[in-house]
Amino acid sequence: MNTFTIRKPDNPHGHLRLGFMMQRVLPFADRIFSRYVVMGNTFPRLIETGEDVDVYRRNIMACAMPGFCPVMSIMLTERTTSEILREAYDAGARYVKFIGKGVSTNSDEGISFFGLKKKYPVLREVEKICLDTKKEDMIFSVHPELNENSKGERIPYIYREEASLPFCRQLVEDFPGLKIIFEHLSTREMIEFVKSTPPNVAGTLTPMSAIVAYEEVCNEAGEVINPLKFFKPVAKRIDDMIAVRETMVSGNPKFFVIPDSAPHEMHKKQLHLLKGKKPAAGVFSDPVFMPLVTDIFFSEISDSELARQRLEDATSRFWAEFMRLPLNIETITLKREEWTVPFEYGGIPIFMGGQTLNWQVV
Repeated sequence: MNTFTIRKPDNPHGHLRLGFMMQRVLPFADRIFSRYVVMGNTFPRLIETGEDVDVYRRNIMACAMPGFCPVMSIMLTERTTSEILREAYDAGARYVKFIGKGVSTNSDEGISFFGLKKKYPVLREVEKICLDTKKEDMIFSVHPELNENSKGERIPYIYREEASLPFCRQLVEDFPGLKIIFEHLSTREMIEFVKSTPPNVAGTLTPMSAIVAYEEVCNEAGEVINPLKFFKPVAKRIDDMIAVRETMVSGNPKFFVIPDSAPHEMHKKQLHLLKGKKPAAGVFSDPVFMPLVTDIFFSEISDSELARQRLEDATSRFWAEFMRLPLNIETITLKREEWTVPFEYGGIPIFMGGQTLNWQVV
């Protein structure tokens, strides 16, 4: 099978940023995806309220082609109340995003897993929405990493997802009616946990975690040595990579394949060259997402028709069904033809830049 067509994918997790950055990266999202869940950890201002949602959506649609459908989110911070949550939902927000304080990009105003119970009244409101069959669902989207232990000691990158697991288990137990997505899973332990959860819980997987090993990104001291492959959660060991790949192609409807495209300008990725500075975490993966995941599915599954069907399920069906949304009618075609990924676009490094990929979008 050298050419095939599937339903146009959805993107359940991406970062469009603001301003000139958004104008540069949006055309790639516009071309590939039908619906695009837009994360709200923007700078200099987070997306936290219904008013923020309205303004951000208008800014996106001013740059997008007709038919592009952003799915809006708000960030969970100390300022989030049940009233703010309801206003944001009425304004069209369908995700509440939890990133622990200081764990990832623009998350300094977030809440630690240790303090999450203070926000249980807000989560109860989200759960009520999920249980109301007359309303569209609202998702609690969780970045499962813990960067400090109870003593305030820093946890190395490679152990942060694992360290969050007890809190994730507690969250699922405490909210049986809440729709929860544990994002960009990168360890076998977290994947097995999500497999064991009830139907209201799902997980997302990225091609980056399926093809990049920890040793390519960090040295044994945990220092970033390759910032162009530095994303969070950081790439893990080979056994974890295998778990991500196997789960991605398994046909399990609890797992959605996402790009988690998180663009940064080149100078922010190269901050490691300055003493005491850390490079920005995240890679611009939208331009290479479909070629990468297509290669994974066709490499792991020998039956090409089964590979095509499971690729469509993981990128275009499972998330929509979890959200109770109609499946996309538009299609996208891929062909087996080598091409070399440009190193950058508009000053933004592209993931896999300079490397040859086997598939491309027609």
